[in-house]
Amino acid sequence: QELMKYLKENIQIYNGLKNRNINEDIKEIINIGNFYQEQKESLEEAMNSIRLIGNKASHPSELDINDNSEIANILFEMINFIVGEIITKPKEREERLNKLKSAIGEKQ
Repeated sequence: QELMKYLKENIQIYNGLKNRNINEDIKEIINIGNFYQEQKESLEEAMNSIRLIGNKASHPSELDINDNSEIANILFEMINFIVGEIITKPKEREERLNKLKSAIGEKQ
């Protein structure tokens, strides 16, 4: 839960979004991007998975992620996927487009 809250809050700060409840925030974060439906579904599933695992981890009788390095590694992979789709890839696309615009502008 705390991991997902931290991720969500940082994405919100990056995108200037308001903080409401975690379920609404996940939907808002996903909707800010120019994603295809399949991407939206993958992102929502990834974010909800992190949230659910966080919920269970906060109740050690249900899940102790300290005893399971595989779950911890998967969580970090999911976070990298989310950050890549929401922040990294759009920023890289924008940088490429700006380079193309500059190249075209220099030749005209």
